[in-house]
Amino acid sequence: MKREVGAFAYYVYEHSVKEGYIKWRENTKRFLEINFTGDRYIDDFNETCDKKITPNQQNKLLAILEAFEKYPQVIKDNKVLTIVR
Repeated sequence: MKREVGAFAYYVYEHSVKEGYIKWRENTKRFLEINFTGDRYIDDFNETCDKKITPNQQNKLLAILEAFEKYPQVIKDNKVLTIVR
């Protein structure tokens, strides 16, 4: 639900909606890890999940999932790990 206070607007989610979102989010993370192991965009999905729940955040999550569906080939994460001694 969108609430407005003067020039400011913010979103408030009912407890049951928030609870459902958390279950969906964790199930989706699990699905991605199982089916797209090592894909570099899993990190992007997880980082977006950690942001405040807003319609824009939700749209980005759905867009990432649609990209996985449309292009299911795994894009390996080629990050170079640096070992500090």
